Amino acid sequence: MVDFFNTPTGEIKEPPIFPDGKYLATASRYETGKAGDKETEYVDITFRVMEPLEGQDTTGFDLSVYTLDRRWWLTDKSLYYTMEDMKRINADAEEANSFSDAVELYVIGSNVEIT
Repeated sequence: MVDFFNTPTGEIKEPPIFPDGKYLATASRYETGKAGDKETEYVDITFRVMEPLEGQDTTGFDLSVYTLDRRWWLTDKSLYYTMEDMKRINADAEEANSFSDAVELYVIGSNVEIT
């Protein structure tokens, strides 16, 4: 295990920059929680990068370790927009019996295009 607190600052190197562009990704997992003083509920979705869609040169990059996280807030004001975002991932999400079912049945495992 790396002891980050005692790493000499001169040994900290900039990581390689991931090539810009569109990628196919899969919604691979989700986690729920509460944040802030008001304990606002949220759902975090993790998208795992699968492959480039625009011919980017990803030589030297292990795509399987790259992820993108998305947080959806669950409030009276945001739930509609969260659901719209979810339907962009899988249009069938609106057919679910509940928000939880929509995440579990229609989002996780879906392939999406990310930038």
